[in-house]
Amino acid sequence: MLVPIVLCTFLGIFLDGKLGTSYLVIILFFIGAAAGARNVYIFARRIFSSPPVHDDVKVGRSNFDESKRIGGDDGEASK
Repeated sequence: MLVPIVLCTFLGIFLDGKLGTSYLVIILFFIGAAAGARNVYIFARRIFSSPPVHDDVKVGRSNFDESKRIGGDDGEASK
């Protein structure tokens, strides 16, 4: 969200210096803020609309390998 705000603000400062105006930085700042808010909205909508995809997880099976377990349930401390 900060990138559009910063870019539009610096563009406004640059254009104000070249054109001799003092209001473009304010206008472009709000345009950048609106663009950043739109990006956040689209990103959040994409995250919450689709179910999570995990390629490494098999349905109904665990990826945990019991043979690699450290300090099993038998009460022995591993060294």
